[in-house]
Amino acid sequence: MAGLEHRFRLGLFNSEITYRMTPDRLEWQGPRGGGHIAYNQIQRIHVFQVRKFGVGGQSSARVWRCVLHARDSGRICLAQDHFVRLGLREDRQRSFRVFTRFLIARISAANSQVSILQDEANRTADANPLAAWVAMCCFNLLRRLKPEYTSAIAGAAMQTIGPWLPEHRVGRENLDAAFPGKTRAEIEKILTGVWNNYGRACVGIAHLDRVNGMAGFAGTNGKIVVDEETLALLEKYRRDRKPGLFFTAHLSNWEIPAPLGKAMGVDIVAPVRVQHLGPMATILAKGRPGGPETYIPIAWDTVFKLKAAVDRGACIAVMVDQHDADGIEVVFFGRTCKVTPLLGRLARALEWPILGIRAVRLPDQRIRVDVVGPIKPSRGSDGRIDVAGTMQGITSVVEGWVREHPDQWLWLHRRWR
Repeated sequence: MAGLEHRFRLGLFNSEITYRMTPDRLEWQGPRGGGHIAYNQIQRIHVFQVRKFGVGGQSSARVWRCVLHARDSGRICLAQDHFVRLGLREDRQRSFRVFTRFLIARISAANSQVSILQDEANRTADANPLAAWVAMCCFNLLRRLKPEYTSAIAGAAMQTIGPWLPEHRVGRENLDAAFPGKTRAEIEKILTGVWNNYGRACVGIAHLDRVNGMAGFAGTNGKIVVDEETLALLEKYRRDRKPGLFFTAHLSNWEIPAPLGKAMGVDIVAPVRVQHLGPMATILAKGRPGGPETYIPIAWDTVFKLKAAVDRGACIAVMVDQHDADGIEVVFFGRTCKVTPLLGRLARALEWPILGIRAVRLPDQRIRVDVVGPIKPSRGSDGRIDVAGTMQGITSVVEGWVREHPDQWLWLHRRWR
């Protein structure tokens, strides 16, 4: 079984080692020999993140470590990244996640007293306390000001600053490839809107709980507009307590859809990436409506938390417009890119209905939330849901959303790699 093996090289002065799981012990083999340890001899598991340079073609990235502490004081370090050469590390996230998930389960079964610790204090990004302090001060200041003013100021500021940032070039290249018929002036106009929306979305996070509190969910008088069709769909899921799978994208203020459903009584859970500044991650986690029951940080134990959410019948919401190195290939704006297969795999396993949920920024700066679907999944000859075909269908829906409001999508990240 592929999930029972993980191979990596930790660093320059280390050799590549292959780790394998047997029913009762963990084995390893390298150029200098091998060894093994029984699962019941492991008394502590320490999972944390570190920052490494050159991972997966990025200048730097956070990667996971899983350290096993044995009763005899020995330790084994499992790594997500594979050292290739100085300045280059291969991201083996998928292999690492599957391997450690099974390994932790087997160790827990063999030793019920094992201690499992996830320590985010090891993240080297927090080594810059000044950046964290500045971020917290800005966040607290924004919460003291009126959302309308801060949104307008942030939008105007990012329109001015954005074109000088490296992401502007990335956005221009993405737009040129997606809309080959548009002139340079039209592309720059879209990018101006992108930066304006990005500034407003970032500031909006600070007021997210308040915006939802002022929303007119039943009509159009609040900061959030919900039409009758969307209202009926959400009400149906609230009333029937029927679970579903939602997909969404980085459109408008993309933070709003999940807490909107929560505010209407729909139990929605969304896996999210953790902000790399530890103190800011804590503040955002507290500020997001619904807290940890709604937002699950993407980490080594995400699969266990998702299973718990599925068991209680919660709806799952997944971002499907980000690059996933371990994802499956789909066509987006005529070019191949990779997308997380999570939603398709959940649909295949659970046979839950698939719906799309998005936010649209209106000319008066209110946010309209739309729910579409259910989306008909692609099925194979055996009648089961085809993951690749379903994810392509979902991606096509997202492409339609982006074409409708190109200035509200986050063109600034490297979606195609």
